[in-house]
Amino acid sequence: MAAAPVTTESITLRRFDFSDTSQVAHLLTRGAGRLNGIAKGIKRSKRAALFDLFSYGRLSYIGKPAGQLQLVTEYDAIETFPGIRSNLKRWHAALYFLELAHEMAPEADPTNPGLFDRLLSALRGLEAAEPEAAPAIVLCFELEFLALAGFAPRIASCLGCGASIERAEEPLRFVPGDGGFLCAKCFVEPKPALAQPVAKGALRILESLARRETPAGEPLRAPKVPAEALSRLRAVLDAHVRAVIEKELKTPRFL
Repeated sequence: MAAAPVTTESITLRRFDFSDTSQVAHLLTRGAGRLNGIAKGIKRSKRAALFDLFSYGRLSYIGKPAGQLQLVTEYDAIETFPGIRSNLKRWHAALYFLELAHEMAPEADPTNPGLFDRLLSALRGLEAAEPEAAPAIVLCFELEFLALAGFAPRIASCLGCGASIERAEEPLRFVPGDGGFLCAKCFVEPKPALAQPVAKGALRILESLARRETPAGEPLRAPKVPAEALSRLRAVLDAHVRAVIEKELKTPRFL
């Protein structure tokens, strides 16, 4: 007896030609985590835009064991984000979102649909915002996605002595490998690799942003963050992401 198709929502993270007629896509889904699917004959179809990057739609597939390609049987696009595709700042930010989601979302894990919701909110936020707001949206997406994946940075107090941001002795340094900051008393030789200097004011902003939570389906709104603090916090979170996934991503250099 043939297996019944599974239907869920999906966002296309990557796509590849599989043959002259078929394509493979890596997808983040709301109901089944990250999946790799194959659409046979799609390149002969009038619906060849099936696996456009960023596309959000409703997907039906025949389930296969983990590690195998899921057989895509039907797809209906819901949103394709033309505003992202028409602006380089939005485009680069969205590519980073897709790469981060691909690296951090577990394969075939249906237990955390919030990862899908956060990615969709971030794409909708980019689509609606001015291009200049992209860096702030990136910062908020990183914080929300890292928290849902279980890798939120610890920013309320010093990792060493537990002093709060207000009481910690400056200068403060964020230590990516440990996921938090150390005060001047606790930051001793040998210095942790890739430690990032960070001011108290910037940490307060990060702490405030970490308390935000975008409702599922709503566009992620760009907060107002001073340019200097935004640049410093982006460097801090980039270092934290590299430490978490233990590799250098390709897209952050274009942000």
